[in-house]
Amino acid sequence: MNKVLKIISRIFLVCFTAGIFGVAFVYGVLTRIHYGPSEAARNIFVSTVMETYNGRFLAEWFHSEEKIKEITKGIGRIDFTPDEDTVKVEDIPTDVSTEIPDEKKPEIELVNISGATYNGKLLIVSDPSRVSVVTSQPFESNGRGLKLKELAEISNSVAAINGGAFADNGGDMPMGLAISNGEILFCADENRKYTIVGFNGENKLITDKMTAEEAIGSGIRDALSFSPILVKDGVPTNVSGYSLGLNPRTAIGQRADGAVLLLVIDGRQPQSLGATYQDLIDIMVEYGAINACNLDGGSSSLMVYEGEVITKCCSLYGPGRIPTCFAVAEVPGNE
Repeated sequence: MNKVLKIISRIFLVCFTAGIFGVAFVYGVLTRIHYGPSEAARNIFVSTVMETYNGRFLAEWFHSEEKIKEITKGIGRIDFTPDEDTVKVEDIPTDVSTEIPDEKKPEIELVNISGATYNGKLLIVSDPSRVSVVTSQPFESNGRGLKLKELAEISNSVAAINGGAFADNGGDMPMGLAISNGEILFCADENRKYTIVGFNGENKLITDKMTAEEAIGSGIRDALSFSPILVKDGVPTNVSGYSLGLNPRTAIGQRADGAVLLLVIDGRQPQSLGATYQDLIDIMVEYGAINACNLDGGSSSLMVYEGEVITKCCSLYGPGRIPTCFAVAEVPGNE
């Protein structure tokens, strides 16, 4: 009996000692990042963890609230500020043509996206009328949302990406505004102007700030609220100095010919650390977006195509439950 206790005690001691050394090593690495010679590395790290729900303590342990605000420079509160020095509005075609030949309507192009710190997927949907908001209604407190693959299945959709923000309590309740088929399904504050992204009755992607009533009055058929706007009327948002964080990201955009761009970037993984807002803007501009907006990111970022999840979820628990998404309907006759 004593021999068994000694063995257990030694195992415990070894594990405890290893744990202490492990914590000390990690703390040393974090200290080096926060107070080391590379200010750029510190800024990227702080911006990255401050965009997470559970990782913010990795910055808050080392910096005051004021210092974090100084480093992140208003992360998550970016207003649309076009960089007029690099883009002339009059040179950008802002009229979206949705007159797509019938033979091209079924076309969806899947593109692999990669950059210095990220990998992802881009779906180019030629017919914007096929893209709409799908939800896990009814929205109920203490209820449960659906996984993205389930949302695609119940709506008979060939593809889907995650949508707007939601309370982190099972994906049951969206945050902000949700409109589907011209009906307000959720509005947290009817007097508040939300940054919305969605389609009007002419299948044009609209990115603007408006109340729910203003959205319905302007003819919005399907929309969600999130930010920041990435491109508006052909002009990229100026995010210089903002949100240096590398994280999983989701965005939606539209080209001048009406085609919709659905983008998901993997993140928080060895093979794909993630992207910044500027990365999203660069991708959207490269693929011709004249309007584009960021959607919910982090562990929610996901893309489903032809019944399969084709991007990598960063959560150890796998894809979570969400209340809203943008989905691409099957073409009638091809189901």
